[in-house]
Amino acid sequence: MRKFVLDASIALKWFFPKEKNSNIARSALEKIKKGEIKIFVPQIFFFEVINVMKTKAKTTPEDVLYAINKLFSLSLVTKTVDSGLLSKANFYAQKYDLTIYDASYIAVAKINNATLITADEKMAKKTNLKFVKTIKESSNEKKKA
Repeated sequence: MRKFVLDASIALKWFFPKEKNSNIARSALEKIKKGEIKIFVPQIFFFEVINVMKTKAKTTPEDVLYAINKLFSLSLVTKTVDSGLLSKANFYAQKYDLTIYDASYIAVAKINNATLITADEKMAKKTNLKFVKTIKESSNEKKKA
């Protein structure tokens, strides 16, 4: 089974269908539901998604509760914080001048031998790591296969 890490920028597209590349993100969501792919996320993932839902979008409290329930209904493998994960996140944060939040997704991907999919093109370009792909790149690779 293919393993991925999805960051909050991808999950938010599940709830905002007018966002750029939301169709690709929703396709991944369907694969998660069908058990076709295994998704790892750091604990911070849930806080980031719900924070954006609450503060940066025109959503109701009911929309936020829907998102919470939706996220926890999925078979996401949540990686809890420990010294190994935080150390690896710090390594990537220092090396690429990233926030610990962003670096935690990279660390989870590295630790689990997974591909990180993100909508953050600047981060993907800045790190230039082979296992960090933009949502657009991941879509293009599927078309080639």
